[in-house]
Amino acid sequence: MATKSERIHRWPARIEYAAALRTPASCFVDPDLQAGVLAVNETTKQTLMRSGQFSSVFHVATATTPFAIKCFVRSQAGREERSKRLSRLLGANPRDWYVPFEFQDPGVLVGGRELPIVKMQWIDGHNLEEYIAEHVGDSPILLSLAQRFRLVVEDLAACGWAHGDLQHGNIIVTSDGQLKLVDYDGMYAPELEAMPSHELGHPNYQHPRRASGELELYGPDMDRYASWVIYGAILACALDPVSWERHGGGDNGLLLRSTDLREPAASPALLAWSESAHDALRQTAAALTAVLTRPADATPALRRLQAEELLPDASGPVLGDAPTKGGAQGLGARIDHESARRRATARGARDRSEQARRSAMQQAQRAAAQRARSEAKAATPGSSRRRRRELAFLVGLVSVAAGLLVVLLATSNSGSSSHTRRHRNRIGSAAAAATSGSHARRDTRAAR
Repeated sequence: MATKSERIHRWPARIEYAAALRTPASCFVDPDLQAGVLAVNETTKQTLMRSGQFSSVFHVATATTPFAIKCFVRSQAGREERSKRLSRLLGANPRDWYVPFEFQDPGVLVGGRELPIVKMQWIDGHNLEEYIAEHVGDSPILLSLAQRFRLVVEDLAACGWAHGDLQHGNIIVTSDGQLKLVDYDGMYAPELEAMPSHELGHPNYQHPRRASGELELYGPDMDRYASWVIYGAILACALDPVSWERHGGGDNGLLLRSTDLREPAASPALLAWSESAHDALRQTAAALTAVLTRPADATPALRRLQAEELLPDASGPVLGDAPTKGGAQGLGARIDHESARRRATARGARDRSEQARRSAMQQAQRAAAQRARSEAKAATPGSSRRRRRELAFLVGLVSVAAGLLVVLLATSNSGSSSHTRRHRNRIGSAAAAATSGSHARRDTRAAR
């Protein structure tokens, strides 16, 4: 039987959600979110939003906690039941990479309609692409990142789970270096075996047959292909920082694109790495090429590559003294001034964008905190004293009114009593006169 959300024929547009969420008190069902403030860019006043194929994510800050609110723009069969089961499953088996979430239906009111949302704690950090761009040229940090990513992938596999859409936007690196995975819409778990997701994943990370919809891949191994694409790209950036500039890093992906995945033998990036003077980079290219040329359902599990062995002894740029062919200098020396200038420019733009986002979230939290203080102030003892004085005044007025009513009633009763006594006296006098007259008549008859 279709759920309420599955029977929705027209979902709101992203702009409709953005307009409705500007008044959290009237659009959200959750009391926490009703007390929140929607984050907007301080300069442009535009709503901060990240959009995907099926949803848009908004930032709503309360006085104590920022949240990511996912609002849906398309229907997905079984979404509600899958989300609820996943929330229970992951909540009962928390992992270091997990971010708690809650599916709420109804969750938001848009255009008079009640719609579902996913409420998730906001994770402050950089997505994978932003983090790599920030640290290009710092080989030890990127080698450590590759290792931490591999450990997350191994942990997922050990649980028998798969994320389903591993890509740069769904991997957040926190300020203390932790990796967090977000967006669990396409996730696999044995408990969801009979409830497959129809998510295809990001085309720059998935096998071409899966990305095109030709092959439906749903199971514990469906992250293998994307994990190799990501792992190989991180290692390549660590071993050859120029790759980030040369092969289009930052363009909705890392280093490889869907065209590279469709034809690995013709990939400029893989060809460059395979001809590198650095043994570890050549080995990375060979392993990655072997994986990309296999059938989608025969992808091997991610394994540790030689490049990670450079990590323990890395105290500076790894590649400065790397052995090279033909007496050439280390790969790190190939970063010329123009590349450095472009990286600095790009980093400055990213920094400004990130600062604007952080500033918007902080502003929203300050606004939410101010609202909370105002509400708390309305309930302070001083306010209570004022209310008690007002109540005492009203009680006094009621008492005075009651006293006047008593006086009026007493006066009315007194007048009624006097009137009754006078009436009784008249009746008594009439009776006495009648008696006297009767006696006189009897005496007259006797005399006769």
